[in-house]
Amino acid sequence: MPDIPASPVPPQRSRSLLAPHIPQVVTLKAPRYPISAKTHGAWLGAGTGSAVAAIVVGLIETYVTHRTVPAADVSLIYTACTALVAFLGSYIAPHQARPGDSKAPLPPA
Repeated sequence: MPDIPASPVPPQRSRSLLAPHIPQVVTLKAPRYPISAKTHGAWLGAGTGSAVAAIVVGLIETYVTHRTVPAADVSLIYTACTALVAFLGSYIAPHQARPGDSKAPLPPA
């Protein structure tokens, strides 16, 4: 990633009627880079995995054990479900195009 220097922006006077003497803070926007589909898939999978884990724990408590699942087992279920769904999300996601990638078909075998 190229280093893009942030341009200094002088603080502007506040437009507030209550505190006109306080300078307004100006935030600099950093350049946005595209997020790889693999990263987005894993991030989305991790959030979805947590929801899946909560559903799995609820189903186990309702239909399997008919009581509260111990905390150690709940943590293992949450970890396993989140990791599995995040892995599947990143595995299914397409690869990011890189410079030099060729679209040429492979020769017949």
